[in-house]
Amino acid sequence: MKHQRGTALILVLMLSVILGLLMLQMGLTAREQVHRAQVLADRSEAELRAESREVAMEYTLLTEPWLKPTTTSVLAPVAGSTAPPVMNPYAAAWNFYGEPFTVDSITFQLQDMSGLLPVPTDNSAQLLALLGLLGVEPTRASVVREQLLAYQGVLGGLRRPDFTGMDSGDSAMGASSSGPTASPMPVTSTPLQALEELRNLQAMDEALYSQLEPLLTLYPTLGFNPLTAPAILLRATQTPSAAQGLIDMRLAGGLNQSAVNALTGLSANESTTFYPGPGIRLGFTLEYHGVTVRRDTVVVLKPYDKEALSVWSHRALSGTATKDLQT
Repeated sequence: MKHQRGTALILVLMLSVILGLLMLQMGLTAREQVHRAQVLADRSEAELRAESREVAMEYTLLTEPWLKPTTTSVLAPVAGSTAPPVMNPYAAAWNFYGEPFTVDSITFQLQDMSGLLPVPTDNSAQLLALLGLLGVEPTRASVVREQLLAYQGVLGGLRRPDFTGMDSGDSAMGASSSGPTASPMPVTSTPLQALEELRNLQAMDEALYSQLEPLLTLYPTLGFNPLTAPAILLRATQTPSAAQGLIDMRLAGGLNQSAVNALTGLSANESTTFYPGPGIRLGFTLEYHGVTVRRDTVVVLKPYDKEALSVWSHRALSGTATKDLQT
């Protein structure tokens, strides 16, 4: 009798353990499902917030003046002017030369495409100067430029329609024909269709590409805009003293067309412009509950046209979650 009671007690204990384990598993499963649902909800909320902020920025670009009064305060009107202060938070904070600014806890970047360096199809000294400022030694910089021209079927500033290919032993590669050869570099004989094609150059690595990509453009600009050029491009296109003067005046809020003309002698013509647009690179980073949304789009803004806004390119559109789906 005692033996039977002991056996029953053991069975009850085993059953209790099994039931406890099942309840624990059900609790863990429910917790994991709640966690997954929360992550998905946070992602959806982050995407909605990103969409609304992007639309708000685009609306502001279509309705607010792009050029601020040249004063040290973005909220104060020019002395003697009757213009009202800038109240829109986007317009109050923005710049068009790619410097990040924050509105409503979101980091934005606006870059006027005419402030960037067009991908050269000739022997551009500006590209060599830019590569030098990026720390590329002169021999490699020359090779990069020559490979870029050869890739597009251009040598010596002249397009070669019959150019069908070349290998690493070609003089444009910067190596002698007697040296060891690598895989032939692809050649398109046409201008680049996407900046990502720069990765095809044998002298290009990912580190250099990541430095060049934000500074070059394939967008058909109306001319170079020194008012919206990043500081490093001002140094690559102007004398050191003029570039430093432009940078200092921009930091002080006093850079305008007259200042550029006084420092550089540049005036508005077919190769120089002093007004941003219509192509604007709009990038932003939004973080919400561990979810990061990054967008980078080139939009074409023409407020008085029937199609006021169009998308020229999507270069990078991604959303990532920093919190794991696993418990």
